[in-house]
Order: sequence, then C-alpha cells, then structure tokens
Amino acid sequence: MKTLTIERAREFAEAARRKERRLNGDFTLKLAAKVRRLAREACQQGVSVLILVEPIRSDSLRGAGMQGTLQGTSRALKNLATYEDIAFRARVKPLTPCLTSV
Repeated sequence: MKTLTIERAREFAEAARRKERRLNGDFTLKLAAKVRRLAREACQQGVSVLILVEPIRSDSLRGAGMQGTLQGTSRALKNLATYEDIAFRARVKPLTPCLTSV
C-alpha cells in the first residue's frame, strides 16, 4: 500500500476534476442532442419551436461547481437554436418574495 503524499493527493484531485469535466461535457452534449431531436420532430410535424432558457444569475451560484456547466449548457442551446434556425429566448424570471400563510 502506497502512502498518500501531497503529490499523490494532487494527482487524485486532478483525475477527479478531469472526470467531472468529462461528465459535465457529456451532460451538455446529451441535452443538446435531445433538444435537437425533439425540435426536428416538431418541425417535421409543422409545429413552431421555441427554446426558452432561464439563465442563471451569476451571484446565485458564485463559486458553485455547477455554475460553469449551466452557463455552458445555456450557450450550447443558444448555438443549437441558431444552427437549426429555431427561436431562442433567455428570460430572466423576476425575483418575487415567497408568500406563506401563517
């Protein structure tokens, strides 16, 4: 059994980060492929298609691991819409306070 050194710990961390990046990239590609397939099916049936994305607020996920993945996915969907000539809207949902009954 090898002793965990700083160098080995760094290698483990780098390997984990590479895997995370690959999984995040795979998620984005699979989502874009699924949206493309659904949009093409709808267009073949004569249905208008709109890709509506609620962009994340950078302050809400600052420092979170998912921030880059979600922003990249939004960019991929926008590129897909441009390439496939599909309407695309990024709509920011207004901040509204939650009202709860007491």
